[in-house]
Amino acid sequence: MSKLTLDPISSIMSKVYQTNWLVENFIEKQSLCMLFGEPSTYKSFMAMELAFCIGSGIDWYGNPVTKGEVIYIAGEGFSGIQKRFQALAIKYRSPPPNRIYVSSKPLEMTNPESVNEFLNIISQQTIKPALIVIDTLHRNFGEGDENSSRDVGLFVKHIDKLKNATNATILTIHHSGHGEKGHSRGSSAIRASLDSEYQLKAKSGGVELICKKMKDFDKPDVMEFVLKPIQVKTASGTLDSAYLELAELDKPAKQTRAQQLLQALNDATADHGIPVTNALLHAQPNLSGKQCVPVQEWRQASYILMATELPKQPSRQAAFNRCRNILIQDGFVIEENGYAVLV
Repeated sequence: MSKLTLDPISSIMSKVYQTNWLVENFIEKQSLCMLFGEPSTYKSFMAMELAFCIGSGIDWYGNPVTKGEVIYIAGEGFSGIQKRFQALAIKYRSPPPNRIYVSSKPLEMTNPESVNEFLNIISQQTIKPALIVIDTLHRNFGEGDENSSRDVGLFVKHIDKLKNATNATILTIHHSGHGEKGHSRGSSAIRASLDSEYQLKAKSGGVELICKKMKDFDKPDVMEFVLKPIQVKTASGTLDSAYLELAELDKPAKQTRAQQLLQALNDATADHGIPVTNALLHAQPNLSGKQCVPVQEWRQASYILMATELPKQPSRQAAFNRCRNILIQDGFVIEENGYAVLV
């Protein structure tokens, strides 16, 4: 344990502090985070997708992640984990990463012996987690009362112990309060300790992801998701499963984000376009005669169109990255070596 020091304010003011994101704009590295919601708001779907993206190093809806190992402390439903990760493998066209480790049973977070055993296992298996998911708080609480500030204080103490010992971000999945659905169940002591907190709230046809707390940064914009059912083939047979999809592109009330980005690319090409590069021609010979534009010019033109709706720079950045990936995946845009062309 490091010794306490007293540093003059001048030394603090001269240091350069950088934001270290685990999921850009949403979750910091080495932080305490909670995702809560009522039953059937897809909390585990969301947590598993975050684990999948971080374990694979895949952008989470256009938001870059820091690739790393993930430990998923599951309270129940191991067959459900298998089919949900298989659905994610289909969605992202990539197998579930070997960097994800799933516990064989819940962890009693109020029991110091249980926590020490968990840390010993991590050490023995030389796992260096970037993220530890506790799904759910109730299943992994152990003996005690979630409404007791004393018992919850012990839970938080052990959460801090895990974070400090592993340098991981801790994401706890929890339920909404019985009376007040706008915050998590139980003692407020845990909410006070969080760096970020998110609610999944049911909405007609899907759910909204709402940031309730972001300790040191602007809250990201609300995101909407729908559940897409799918059949998957697993070691247990062919099973019904599902994964989340971003519902943003289906909003009819406003010009869709896809239309905005396509318009921005058209505008940027008109202002800054050059003949397609050799790299683009090699990838797509049918682009001969078209013009391309640096991706940065496309980005800036998109930010201008989104400025009124999304006044915060991080929100524009996240929206651009999400929709850009979808447009490329769906074949509307081709990118190569930092240049984009409208197909």
